[in-house]
Amino acid sequence: MNRERVYDFLAWGLTDHTAETLFSNVFQLRGGEAFDVSLSAVPDKLSLYQWYVLRPAVFNGTAAEAAESFRALFYDAVKLRLRADVAIGSCLSGGVDSSSIVCVMNDILREAGAAANQRTVSACSAEKNSMNVSL
Repeated sequence: MNRERVYDFLAWGLTDHTAETLFSNVFQLRGGEAFDVSLSAVPDKLSLYQWYVLRPAVFNGTAAEAAESFRALFYDAVKLRLRADVAIGSCLSGGVDSSSIVCVMNDILREAGAAANQRTVSACSAEKNSMNVSL
């Protein structure tokens, strides 16, 4: 047991604020990290690297053009993650981000004639100690 991370979890509900886990000497890959390893020769220490490169670009357009560019990129990002031949699920929290993703999923799947493949899960509660889950 990694006592420090257990304390962080029990006291504050934190689980992903470091590479450490609740188990001693067990580490997680953080967002954007990767490593390469041969299964026939696993090293004692892994060399992590960032798998993506951010390339900021200057935008010289109107606010409407910026909005349309964002919309196209957002739709493309969601569409890339919808490649499946089975039902596609998402958790809908009611926030702007998850609501936007689920709405775009719905648009893309309807356009492809696959709207029936979308499954959403919403969890909400009127009382602190109860939960209603709808599928």
